[in-house]
Amino acid sequence: MGRRGFTLIELSIVLVIIGLVIGGIVVGRDLIEGFRIRSAIGQIEKYKTAVGTFQLKYNALPGDMTEAQADDAGFTFPSSRPDTAYITHGNQLIEYGNTNATALAGIGGEGAMFWQDLSFALLIEGSFTSSTISNLTTATMGTILPASVIGNNNWIAAGGVTGGFPSPWQTPYVPRGNYFFLAGIASTNGSGRPTTQSNLSTIQAQAIDSKVDDGYPFAGTVRASNYTTDLQVNFLTQSANNPCGALRIWGASGDIYQTKLYSNTLACQLSFRFTN
Repeated sequence: MGRRGFTLIELSIVLVIIGLVIGGIVVGRDLIEGFRIRSAIGQIEKYKTAVGTFQLKYNALPGDMTEAQADDAGFTFPSSRPDTAYITHGNQLIEYGNTNATALAGIGGEGAMFWQDLSFALLIEGSFTSSTISNLTTATMGTILPASVIGNNNWIAAGGVTGGFPSPWQTPYVPRGNYFFLAGIASTNGSGRPTTQSNLSTIQAQAIDSKVDDGYPFAGTVRASNYTTDLQVNFLTQSANNPCGALRIWGASGDIYQTKLYSNTLACQLSFRFTN
């Protein structure tokens, strides 16, 4: 007897099964990615709530407490709050001290005390310290900053901007306030000034921005960047060749995420304004 081959119906059933398996894998991957996006947003929202609760309870921003406020509230580390020429406690900005007084975002100074205060007040999960801030390494990162639940070696830092940079009629205009920074963070230069890494894809950045804010990379309360030299100005420095978002020049069009060109490229960092 000759060999019996597959009938067209049998082959069709096999192809349908293969298609269903592949479709299930793709759908499952999309569901997992959607969960990561929602979790990352939820984590930021929890930290915003923790800051609001801290302000109501202690009448100060975490990290920005004066030594008198820290003593009155029973915090046991007032000696970690030295005033310097570029850090003023109680001014409602999270500063880390630098010769550039325009943008004082970072994880040194008040930027490190920010997470220590929140954890000491039992308002966030984890226990954080600022004692090793000048010798930040990958091994010590988790003792100073919370890791982002979106993964891929992203962290969450906090810092303040005095506002008006570069100018209100230019783009991007960054208003005064305090921001969370969602980015990869490398090491510091020994003085608490970290360098950053763009560890979000353009699709991830756009998805988060669209759900939280306006979906535009250089407008609203959520801003995008790919600047990787210093967290101090990581979202204040943009260029027309930014692979994260197309920069809108004053009077011209643009201001969109570059998802068509860099959909899965790790090219973005995000900042979230949480106080004015």
